[in-house]
This record gives sequence, structure tokens and C-alpha cells, in this order.
Amino acid sequence: MSDADAIPATNVDAWNNVLCSASEGDVYFDPQYHRANANDIDAEATAFVYREGSRQLFHPILHRRIFVGDQDSGWKDFETVYGYTGPISTTNEPGFLLRAWDAFSQWCSSERIVAGFVRFNPFLSNHRLVPPDCTVTLDRDVVVVDLSGGKDVIWSRYPSVQRNMIRKAMRSGLLCEETPVESGLEAFREIYEASMSRLRASRAYFFTDRYYRTLIDGLRQNIRLLTVLQDGRPVAAALFMLYRDRIHYHLAGSRLEARPFAPNNLLLHYAIEWGAERGYRWLSLGGGTSPSLSDPLYSFKAGVSNGRLPFHTGQWLIDARAYEQLCQHWVERHPGDNRSNYFLRYRLGAAN
Repeated sequence: MSDADAIPATNVDAWNNVLCSASEGDVYFDPQYHRANANDIDAEATAFVYREGSRQLFHPILHRRIFVGDQDSGWKDFETVYGYTGPISTTNEPGFLLRAWDAFSQWCSSERIVAGFVRFNPFLSNHRLVPPDCTVTLDRDVVVVDLSGGKDVIWSRYPSVQRNMIRKAMRSGLLCEETPVESGLEAFREIYEASMSRLRASRAYFFTDRYYRTLIDGLRQNIRLLTVLQDGRPVAAALFMLYRDRIHYHLAGSRLEARPFAPNNLLLHYAIEWGAERGYRWLSLGGGTSPSLSDPLYSFKAGVSNGRLPFHTGQWLIDARAYEQLCQHWVERHPGDNRSNYFLRYRLGAAN
């Protein structure tokens, strides 16, 4: 016997019951994390679940309506949350996966979902689970830090640039500390949003009050805020998310005037020692803002650790005909725009 179900993230208990029965996972699969992300883009967060006896596939997504101009097209698409998810399966048996993905396609069709974009989890290598109609691409490497071995071993594993920057920050009198999330959130947001504005980041990197409230209330003890102080004033800060043996560097920023003193290097050094002391095995720093090896953010993270994991993405066509029609509408509305090969291109606004 088999059955398929679609569990909304608002049904936290049902979602967590399924997730707890999985042998793998990560904080990005949490229903509250999905609710926070869904609220920010006016989407529905749903976990598709397929079961055959004790075997189970779990695939959480955000799905939302597609508009052509100001008109609702009647179609939807999906993407996975900001971060690293994709599917989790208790088995990689080909027959089971084939039937599970056939059920998923049928559910997508019933929801009028035409396509989807998947960000897979580098720790789980779960890009291997999807069917051929999901085109998997190696997007970029992400940087990870091995927290095993104790402080001396961790220090010895740092690239020389990281050791030098930590020393510089300490000589400059910078201090790092864990800050209660509630009391430190306002200062964090000021620093983070100023950093994103300075980098001319897209609107997707600016989060609403509702996002932060849902995230903090939902994750509770699985979210931490670290702050770097210069003469008692916050000059850098970062939110970290915790899961089993893993810490994820989530959102971070620093004040421009403090950057010569290497506050971000000190912050990550503190996070690494904090995690190692508490028994965590990995700190995931993520990648850059682009796949380029010369990307400034990637270069900074690569200067902290030599550890790497491959990050894959997937482009999933459910209804190719409807998808192409929607893309053609976009091309007609944006003649000459050279981004016509962008996946889910109808979600793009006018080029700057």
C-alpha cells in the first residue's frame, strides 16, 4: 500500500512527526523556517510526503501563484527555501523513488504547478534522489569548517590569512560575545541591512519584521546571535542556526568603518570555538553571491577554511508547455532583455 500527502507548514506537529522519522535532515527542513520564508514571498509552504509501508520520501517546497503583468495566470511554480533542502528519503531504491516522483508530479499537476527550482543540501548529497526531469547542476562550492580536534588543532587548520586577521582584530581591542537574540536583534538588523545596501543586494536579502519574528519564535534555542564590539559598540553581527552536529552561518553584516580591524574574522573565530566547545562537528559558511571563485564573499569565507562541499541546484519542469507559454509572455513584455535563458524568467522584473 502507498499513500501521498501534502502537509502545510502551519501543521507543525504533523510536519515534525514525519521529519522525525527521517534518518537525515537539517535546520532548513524545519516547518517554522519554512513558514518564515513563505511569509516573506507570499507563498505556501508544503511538505510533499510519499509512503510505502516504512519507506518514506519527504520533499518540502514553497509554491506560489504566477502573475502575467497584474493578472493571475492561474498557474503556480515552486522553489525550495533560502538555504539547503531538497528531498529526504529513507531509501534510494529506484522503483520506490520512481513511484514517489510520479506521485509528486501528479500532485503538482493537481495544484497547477508548472515548474520548480531546487537548492539541494551539500551535507546530504540528496541531488542523487531526483528523477531525470529535474536537471541537476553543480552550482558552486560552499565553505565548511571542521570543528573537531580541539582549539590548537582548529587554529593550525586555519589558512594563514585567517590567523593574521584574528590577531589584528584582537590587537585592535575588538571583542566578540553571544548576545540574546531578542535584545540584540535591532542592532543586528541595522548592521545587516546597511551591509546589504552597501553591496546593492537584491530585495530578496532584506527580510521583514514578520520573517524575523517567525524565525526567532519558531527556532527558539536553535538560533544564536554573535556580536563583535568595538569600545562597547556593535560593529559586526551574525545569526547562526543549529541542528544536531551542525551550525549554519545564516545572516551577517559589519559596519564599513570597522572593516579595517577584521571584525568578521574574529566573529567566525569565536563561532568556531563556541561550536567546538559545545560538541558541534561542522560550521557551514555557505558560498558566495555568485559561482565565481573570485566572488568577494566566497574569497572571504575561503580565507577562513580550506573545507569545501559541492552545492547543486535543480531545474524541474512539470508542465513544459505551460512553462514555455509563461516565459514567452515575459519575453514579449521585455524585448531585448538578455536574461531570456534565466530559469523561471517570468519572475524577473525589468532589467536595471
